Amino acid sequence: MSSVLTPDQSSQWFSRVSGLTSVMSALAGAGVRMVVSRVGLGGTLVVAGVVLSGAWVVGESAYRIAEVNGFNPMDDDEKTTDENKNHSSSSSSSSSSSSSTMVEKASDLFGRVPVLKALFLEILAGQGLATLLNVCFVTKLSRSIENDDERAGWMGNFYALTNTISSILQFLIIPRLMPHLEPRHLWRAMPIIMVGSTTYLAMKMSGGGAVAETEGGLYLIAGIFCLWKVMEFSIRRLLDELVYVPLDFESRFLGKEIISVFGYRFGKSGTSLLLSGLTGIFGNFGIRGLTCLTAGSAGVWLSAAWNVSCKVPTQAQAMEAYEVMKRKKRQL
Repeated sequence: MSSVLTPDQSSQWFSRVSGLTSVMSALAGAGVRMVVSRVGLGGTLVVAGVVLSGAWVVGESAYRIAEVNGFNPMDDDEKTTDENKNHSSSSSSSSSSSSSTMVEKASDLFGRVPVLKALFLEILAGQGLATLLNVCFVTKLSRSIENDDERAGWMGNFYALTNTISSILQFLIIPRLMPHLEPRHLWRAMPIIMVGSTTYLAMKMSGGGAVAETEGGLYLIAGIFCLWKVMEFSIRRLLDELVYVPLDFESRFLGKEIISVFGYRFGKSGTSLLLSGLTGIFGNFGIRGLTCLTAGSAGVWLSAAWNVSCKVPTQAQAMEAYEVMKRKKRQL
């Protein structure tokens, strides 16, 4: 989608298309309790596998439709790539690029497109915060609701509510706001909100009151985790895609490969490994310690997201860069 839509179209349609995922996630979350009651947790995993297989089939079908109808951006950009190779002063470097490692690819890409380097670091920081929030939420939920089936139903209702809110934003609010908002303002607003929320959470959980041990603590953590998920589903996904739209195909393709695939996974797994290591050294942090780590992680994300906000173009600049790129393709 980021290869076939203009920046103006992207700000309108990315949110709506992503909203479809929120609608289906809300329906699935609402149905978790019923599915678990009928087929159990094991059967629910089987149902999830069947749905995932269906998603794979539909995804492959979408790519075939794009090929047949000429929506594959690789066809248009092969000319540009060949032209760049013909004018390269070092043919050996272009021939060895296909066999270069991921680190070399990332180094070359980040040096050529600084905004993607900033986005990569932001995703690492953001997924670190997401992992810590998830650990806080799951830890508190498991202590508050001991029965596995009841806990699964509670979790399903949580994601149903989260995705319902996200879909309302994606369909009704974000598309109307985006023409009047610059992406950099949203990049800055999200982490500021999370720094304030997680700091409040850490203070409440560490203040020695009864909130940390009561059901109110569960709803407080769930509310802040819901806030993060709503922003991630309805805003961050849109902003991520808007970064790629004005870039050339190679930058989009490698950027997705390195950032969206590796960055998201490494951010989550790296934080999990770090948390495991700290637990092994200092012992179990408990819910109070976890919330303090979460507040610190939100501060790191604020720094990384602010760096991205300083590098992303305005909507007018993105549209201008897109038009320049299209003119070059037509000339070739």
